[in-house]
Amino acid sequence: YVNTVNKVAYASNTVRTTTPEPKKPEEPTTPTPNPKGNPTLPQTGTNDSSYMPYLGLAALVGVLGLGQLKRKEDESK
Repeated sequence: YVNTVNKVAYASNTVRTTTPEPKKPEEPTTPTPNPKGNPTLPQTGTNDSSYMPYLGLAALVGVLGLGQLKRKEDESK
């Protein structure tokens, strides 16, 4: 490439780039549906939890006992 400015010729190193063609997207494949199994819910809460009321009662007695202890400490001051 020769560029002429004021009757002076200048040689130019012109870089020509090409843009590649964009790739065509692939056609998406439709997923195969999973075969439905037996629609049952998980068995939760089947363990024996008969001790839970006793545990709650013990916690309540413990809290009340700590409250009484705190009250006695406050009265003695």
